[in-house]
Amino acid sequence: MARNDKPRLIPTGTCWCGCEREVGLGKFFAAGHDKAAEAALIALKYEGSVPHFLHAHGYGPHHSVSAAAVKEGVWMECDECSTKPGYRGTPESVQNHKRKYHRRNDENEDTMSACRSLGQAVRALGGLWDTQRAVTALRDAGIGRGDLQQQEKRAREALRQLADGGLLVKVQDRPVQYRATEK
Repeated sequence: MARNDKPRLIPTGTCWCGCEREVGLGKFFAAGHDKAAEAALIALKYEGSVPHFLHAHGYGPHHSVSAAAVKEGVWMECDECSTKPGYRGTPESVQNHKRKYHRRNDENEDTMSACRSLGQAVRALGGLWDTQRAVTALRDAGIGRGDLQQQEKRAREALRQLADGGLLVKVQDRPVQYRATEK
């Protein structure tokens, strides 16, 4: 939460880093100049040292600045991270983090489910397996979400994992073909 004891700052149309560049309506800085101004201030007041900067404001290993930002409500913590503390940042940053790192968990779950279902089909039917046959078997098992490209990617990954597990043996590279083992 923003504190009311700070003055309300108004953009002037000129970059606040001091470069005198004209900036767009409602902006304080030209692109990237906010970080340049921050670095210049840290160099000027704290010998260019972020640890000195943090220490001067009462933060460090003994008092986490990111935990304080979460506590004050200006940052948030990812509720999907398995380690604690989880990723911390602005709401937009946490959303980007979730899209990048936690969506893959859903994909991994899809792949595991695909491996189980495809493994059952391979054991039951045997013979040669290619991507198209695997896609068809997965669709029949109810694992046909996404467009054809996504389905083929899921099928290829499941075929590779079943080969790694010894249920299939690769007999041809392009186009890829596997043969069921005698297990």
